[in-house]
Amino acid sequence: YYDNWEVGGTRYDEAFYFKNSELLFYEYKISEHNGGNVHLTQDDFYLSNGKVLYGFRDEGTSKETGGSVNFVDVLRYQLNGDKNAYVGKAFADFMDSYKILLSELYISF
Repeated sequence: YYDNWEVGGTRYDEAFYFKNSELLFYEYKISEHNGGNVHLTQDDFYLSNGKVLYGFRDEGTSKETGGSVNFVDVLRYQLNGDKNAYVGKAFADFMDSYKILLSELYISF
């Protein structure tokens, strides 16, 4: 399942990857457009049995190409600070979105 929306010059993307109805991977991206530059922040979480096994963040800035992000120089690093608290909040935010997704799927059938 994939969703995206824009607020002002900022684009938000969420992706949920499932196998046999189990969520395995969750990705959240924010692309901030500021004049000719784009700043991308991307958080990824790998899950097993509903628990986060690993989370990482990619972050970088690049010149905008043709009105879209074609390539962003990325600096990859392990999350700094309290990783468990960060992942816990991101996962709680995801679960709110996931509950909405499930209710919409239920309504559509």
